[in-house]
Amino acid sequence: MIKALISWVSVLARLYVVSIKSPSENTACRSAYDDKVKFEDPITKYSSVQGYVFNIKLLRRVFAPTFQLHDIKQTAPHELTTRWTMSMQLTFNKYNPLRRWWDPQLLFTGTSIMGVNPSTGRFNSHVDTWDAVNNQKYLSLEAVRHLLGQLLTFSQAPKLDTPSYTVLKKPSGYEVREYSDFVVAETQMEQASSAGRQAATEQPQKPSSSNSNSSSNSSSGQGKSAFMTLAGYIFGKNERQEKMAMTTPVFSDSSGRMQFFMGTGRDTGSLPAPLDDAVRCIHMPGGTYAVRSFSGMAGEKQAQKQLERLRVAMARDDLQGGATDWTLARYNDPSTKGPFRRNEVLISVTNFDLWGRGVTK
Repeated sequence: MIKALISWVSVLARLYVVSIKSPSENTACRSAYDDKVKFEDPITKYSSVQGYVFNIKLLRRVFAPTFQLHDIKQTAPHELTTRWTMSMQLTFNKYNPLRRWWDPQLLFTGTSIMGVNPSTGRFNSHVDTWDAVNNQKYLSLEAVRHLLGQLLTFSQAPKLDTPSYTVLKKPSGYEVREYSDFVVAETQMEQASSAGRQAATEQPQKPSSSNSNSSSNSSSGQGKSAFMTLAGYIFGKNERQEKMAMTTPVFSDSSGRMQFFMGTGRDTGSLPAPLDDAVRCIHMPGGTYAVRSFSGMAGEKQAQKQLERLRVAMARDDLQGGATDWTLARYNDPSTKGPFRRNEVLISVTNFDLWGRGVTK
């Protein structure tokens, strides 16, 4: 019976991302649940399968969710638990003339604890928990604050190609992501050994005639110079004089490197050789990272503050990362105003467990 129910869970996961309109889809959903079923998450509560179906329809109509089922396991004699990620975007916002400044992307991770009625072989309870909150009770202040906090976020990334990743967990204050391999063009900023942390947080400038030759012995000058060197490579300073598409983000790290993502599907063999010896194209292996996002200007003081908050949250959740190495990612054009900017600090994680570590305690 448990194996059959695991198959039902997979079907139900697909129903989250397919609009429930046809009778067959309604029948599939209803046949997996008792007529009376406890369905609850931190902001939703129903007591029937009709309510559950209504909830899925509402999600599709208002939020257009994307649901990822990561794993399923039996956690009691008559209980299954799933681990999932759900991302959502307001469907009506595509008609909003202010979308340029407000286009929130909501993301939740958590578990679904699904009780089984042994007499019917159907689910008689379905309780979702969120990783980001401690108080899982219906309409808890913490859960409402978490939802509203995401809805009232103004920072966003430009619609450019970016490295591929999957969010595995979203505990309070950060995300745990699994990145796929990708390729970057990189250059080393000077004096990295003594000023790498500061150089990593300097704001790069847009390529222009006014700053194309800017450089100085300060960390600020080093950051700008590194940015211009990499910009020169993608704008044609290479053996094929190939102009490549803009991507996001710009990475800089505590070892003094600055990196440009070279685009989805590219490898080192397909990229033209740089004409500048300071530039090299390398393969970046994927991996698991703890990531904290923030808005505003990503200067040294702000980046260090966010980095410390990330380390505190990781320690709370027993996640281990590099003692000193970290990366700053900046997504926006320098002309973007602070509240609309998206920045991130990233730390590689060495001991992540989907079912164990990284959950708010």
